[in-house]
Amino acid sequence: MDKMLKASLDWINSIAFPNAGFDHPNDENKVKCAARALDKMGIQIDNSEIIDYCRNLGMPQESIDKIVDWYGRPKSLRLKDAMVFSTEDLKAKVSHPGFQMPFEMFKVV
Repeated sequence: MDKMLKASLDWINSIAFPNAGFDHPNDENKVKCAARALDKMGIQIDNSEIIDYCRNLGMPQESIDKIVDWYGRPKSLRLKDAMVFSTEDLKAKVSHPGFQMPFEMFKVV
């Protein structure tokens, strides 16, 4: 699995409350912004890798289904507020030791 894809899933699992199915608009935006950022970086998305990894993280199926859906169609996603991300900042953060993904700071352009 690509390290950026893995990092995005770890980040989503740690702060976006997947057990609630990403029902809160901020949580939904985090997943959608991660999808857009990965797309802009040209990261290949393998649904079976996402499903297996998210199951290993203990995410409920409803959340996994949303991630697979949103990661599969990043260009068509609409955000529910102004939270956006910078792919350059994301690349720098992921390559840094001790990386944790504070996506709220980033802007996808």
